Amino acid sequence: MTATTQNSVAQNDLEGALDNAQPAQYNAKASVNKPNATTTNEGDAPSNVRQPLKIVWGWSGVKTDLKNRILNKKSYLSDWTDGFHWRVLAAAVFTFLASIAPVLTFGENFLRDTNGAMGTAELILATAIPGVIGALLNGQCLLIVGVTGPTMVFYTSMYKICDSMGMPFVPFMGCVCLWTGLQFVVIACSGLSELIEIVTRFTNEIFACLIAIIYLSIAVDEMINQYEDSPLAAASTSVLLSFGTAWLCLELHFARDWRILTPPTREFLASYNTFICTLIFTGMSYWGKLEEAGVKRLQIPETWSGISNDGLAGGITGKNGQPVLEVWHVFFAFVPGFVLMLLYFFDHQVCALLSQPKEFNLKKPSSYHWDLIVLGINVAVAGILGIPPTNCVLPQSPMHVRALADVRTEMVGGIRTERYSDVYENRVSPMLQALFCAASLAAFPILRAVPLSVLHGLFIYYGFATFHGLQLVERAKLLITPKDMRPKNQYLHYVPYDSVAYITLLQLFMVALIFGVTRSPASSVFPVFIVMLVPLRRYLLPGCFPKVFSNFYLNAFDSPTASEEMPAQNSKA
Repeated sequence: MTATTQNSVAQNDLEGALDNAQPAQYNAKASVNKPNATTTNEGDAPSNVRQPLKIVWGWSGVKTDLKNRILNKKSYLSDWTDGFHWRVLAAAVFTFLASIAPVLTFGENFLRDTNGAMGTAELILATAIPGVIGALLNGQCLLIVGVTGPTMVFYTSMYKICDSMGMPFVPFMGCVCLWTGLQFVVIACSGLSELIEIVTRFTNEIFACLIAIIYLSIAVDEMINQYEDSPLAAASTSVLLSFGTAWLCLELHFARDWRILTPPTREFLASYNTFICTLIFTGMSYWGKLEEAGVKRLQIPETWSGISNDGLAGGITGKNGQPVLEVWHVFFAFVPGFVLMLLYFFDHQVCALLSQPKEFNLKKPSSYHWDLIVLGINVAVAGILGIPPTNCVLPQSPMHVRALADVRTEMVGGIRTERYSDVYENRVSPMLQALFCAASLAAFPILRAVPLSVLHGLFIYYGFATFHGLQLVERAKLLITPKDMRPKNQYLHYVPYDSVAYITLLQLFMVALIFGVTRSPASSVFPVFIVMLVPLRRYLLPGCFPKVFSNFYLNAFDSPTASEEMPAQNSKA
């Protein structure tokens, strides 16, 4: 067989597999772009014709989602009855701790950054109220709602803008949330939510890495601040508690793979790892010399006395009947409302995609269109109440699904791969998670005992847990792996190593660039940079650099099981 023939056969193998495959691992709704086979000469990069995006205008997608999930009595009832299992309770406790830790950490910083306008109580309510609404109304009920790093970056930036322009922060952000909620309803009912079809693994993994780095950066910043604000002994003890918490959480995360202890014990340790570590290292902080070090603990009120502002209603009625908001404030709010819509549309949809990929083997259908309307309702309610909006969160949502599944580990192509089965698709665990968050308002005296450093350790854990299983991370490791030790992944079987390296380096550069924007004075517009990744992947790269970033190569990375070798299928039907 000649080299030219080998090249054509390899291309046809991948094209056939891509054309007949299920939806991409990180796109549970839409299949990958199906390339048209073409014959190439030896040494030429494979060329493919990109399929045009097809949008079905109208609200048929919403009706389908409602018919499949909410109005389907059998399906909706089973969402509740399937929740009566011990694993559901374990998942609820796990996701509660995974949700409350960012709330408590962000809350203290948020209170400082907004000069007391919003704090811990508002963030807890922003997690609990949408969580209850989501558990009742979401089509895809496994999604976990919570506070995200990007939301805090956006809200902090908006406070600075409001302060510099003399606008009332909380009422103005209420208008922003109303505009954002309205746009979500329009997007879902018009069919524009179909745009999620063009979001592929290339973009999803950049965003997931960004979330992970934000978690890690917050932990590192807070540990550095400890040395600036606390005595050396307290700061050093805090760092030890942080790294100890992160290390033990990661060890227990993989307890199911241990060869010691009984299977039920390993399952218990893996399911409750964050709870166990929080208890252990909080207790250690009160032990002997460690207590004398005087580590910083959560600074929250002993009791909750209610929300500290009147939300949007207060901006309209104002004091003594005089409105605080001006007319131009209301219309100007559309601009940041549009930016927030871009962030939440991308954040929520990508999180939904990462929470229901093919390998989770979920039995019930997705609900991208209707869930956007529920998201719009939640954002609007948050604006009216004067609390920050929340949406589906990473890595908590995929980790919640993982906690509800039977997990086993296999070695595929030299890489440890997790296999999932029998996921308990239910509404009980997200409902319990939201109610646990609400109940924490009454537990402020207990929460005040938790060292901040333990929560920073949980942030480190969430960051590294997000990295786990990402193809981008696997490819980044290949850059420093000797040639004879590289695993036999499908993208190495079909794509030249130079192209693998260039694509990987480009993605890492985009992660660094967007993270840099979040740390700059232009942080309020970083969602625009995230959205621009989609046309970069779909149009710019294959159009301007076809030999390095062809659709053929890019589709190899966006294929269904990228950690495995692609099965051979010689031709398209």
